[in-house]
Amino acid sequence: MNLQNVYRTGAVVALLAVSTVGALGQNQINASKTATGTETPINWANFAGAPNVNVNSALTFRELAQGKIGTEPSAYYAIPPWYQAYEASPLFPKVERFKKLAPYTDLGQSYAYGFGFAERALVDTTVSPPRNMSSSTYGSGVATTALNYAIKIQHSGAPISYFARIRSPKRTFTFQAAFSLCCSGDSNGGTYTYFKPKAARSRATADILADGLPIYSSEEIYLFPGAAAANASDKVESFWGNGKLDGSETIIFLGKLISGQVVNLNLIVRTDAFADAKTCGTEGGGFYQPTITRNCTKLIEALQLGEPADSETVPTIRIFGKSGL
Repeated sequence: MNLQNVYRTGAVVALLAVSTVGALGQNQINASKTATGTETPINWANFAGAPNVNVNSALTFRELAQGKIGTEPSAYYAIPPWYQAYEASPLFPKVERFKKLAPYTDLGQSYAYGFGFAERALVDTTVSPPRNMSSSTYGSGVATTALNYAIKIQHSGAPISYFARIRSPKRTFTFQAAFSLCCSGDSNGGTYTYFKPKAARSRATADILADGLPIYSSEEIYLFPGAAAANASDKVESFWGNGKLDGSETIIFLGKLISGQVVNLNLIVRTDAFADAKTCGTEGGGFYQPTITRNCTKLIEALQLGEPADSETVPTIRIFGKSGL
């Protein structure tokens, strides 16, 4: 498991803390003790050659997508949890909450924003892989999203070794400080002035639980260092867990299940964004650019779930069985 914090100031990078425990060779994890209560050895050298077993009939599903912005008292749900029962096939929900930013006119002057939303929370699993979720703010705002898939494995018949192939969500992070641009037509291409936010932070996480116990976790965090920051681009970045959110694959051995044995898995993926950044810059407004554009602090925390070629049970994860292990 890795824990790392990096503080960046301009071109200077200082490592604050690093704690590394031996790498999980070849991105393979034996989680049988956590998943089933019994430690079962696995010979990974024989994994590739072991016959695959179709386990679809042993799987049932529940799913939930959540989105929330600003001061909304509670999250909005896609597929409300109080109506749900386990189903033979997974569903692919979508939820979106947003506050738009529209152009306006003040005292005869036209204004527009450099981004279309003050706050936006989006979870969209309806599209083919890659599926997407994101939390974004422009200026001051709050946005949060969560996606939860519950997978019940209820095995019957001869013992089978169960596995989960995880493709970690691929994180895309965007931070753009508020700025003003003056005199864009001069010989230097204009002069930029940047404005620091009062506060800004965001995170992206992915967790898999077996009967409520973690077997895979990954989290990446952005934090603007507030009063300690010399520049608007200064930041503290942290990550920890079984690997970075970079689309890499991990195979998790869940154990050898016997007839009647049940394992409940939960895939939980989240994004959050918060900014206190009331100051926006401007550009334009002259004869050649009659509309003034307001350039505010932009913060986007986004995750891409899966790849087009993936054969997935639910987004980012495939459950399969092997015999002879």
